[in-house]
Amino acid sequence: MEQAQVNLMEHFRTNRFPPTPADLIRAEQNQPLSIYEIQRLENERQELELKEYHEREEVKPMPEHIARRLEQVFAGLRVNQDES
Repeated sequence: MEQAQVNLMEHFRTNRFPPTPADLIRAEQNQPLSIYEIQRLENERQELELKEYHEREEVKPMPEHIARRLEQVFAGLRVNQDES
């Protein structure tokens, strides 16, 4: 019963969906994670990193040389009035 309470609290910390009975009575934590659990953990980590990145507002202006190169690329893609 105590392990179920621990599992419930862990589920609340890591999941936004209601727990299933399997979430509460799962086996010991020492078992290897399934591929789905690993993917879920990786996705959660990436979401948190992205959220932190946006919260810190570390977005900087585009370097000038990249802006010039993009302008050159897009200029070649534009349709001239004479061509339309």
